[in-house]
Amino acid sequence: MKFKLLRDILIYIILPVLLFNYMLVNNTEISFQISCSLVIIYSIFTKIKENRINITGLFIFSIVTIYFLYSINSNDYNIYIYNTCICLVLSLIMPSLRIIDKNAGIIVIRDILRTLNKNSLAIIRLIRKKPMMKEIDKISYMIETNLILISLLRIINILIYHGNSASYLNFITNSTGVIFGVVIIYKIIKLVYAYKKLNINSSNKNTADENKIKGKVINFNYFK
Repeated sequence: MKFKLLRDILIYIILPVLLFNYMLVNNTEISFQISCSLVIIYSIFTKIKENRINITGLFIFSIVTIYFLYSINSNDYNIYIYNTCICLVLSLIMPSLRIIDKNAGIIVIRDILRTLNKNSLAIIRLIRKKPMMKEIDKISYMIETNLILISLLRIINILIYHGNSASYLNFITNSTGVIFGVVIIYKIIKLVYAYKKLNINSSNKNTADENKIKGKVINFNYFK
């Protein structure tokens, strides 16, 4: 259901941002406690009632929380450096996942499909299809390239313009991130709706049962 996806976005992203921006609570410590409590309770609820845990949502929530906890009471230069460090860490995490035979693209797609209440068999078949795997790999490489490129541009901006957010280099950095982000979101949406092309229905089960029956050998001596 799309409602579940919107609910995940609300709990893992929107509410923490509103809380830490003092739009709902004018206290950092209380904002942290409320947002963490909501995420923990919600994650337990989805695990028990819906048999799923949104790993992507938890990861994004962690990044948002770490960012706001550090950026509060910091000047613009320190915030700019901190954001650059976050981009560098993220650009290293994704290739590191491949070392342990994990794919960030698969994790994201799987979480979205589970949130949309898609059949587990459909998810497995979608991921195992070679064209789909190629698209998922493309998404992963695009995210990695985007993070690395943005990190390098931000580092250059720090070295040359001392992290000036008004510099033309920072404008190029932001524009690059927006362009990559739009393309990545488009590709993810395209993959999510690719499940409609998979013919998964109850007839598959019946066919399998029939094949099993056809393959059995009846021993007529048993009935003598």
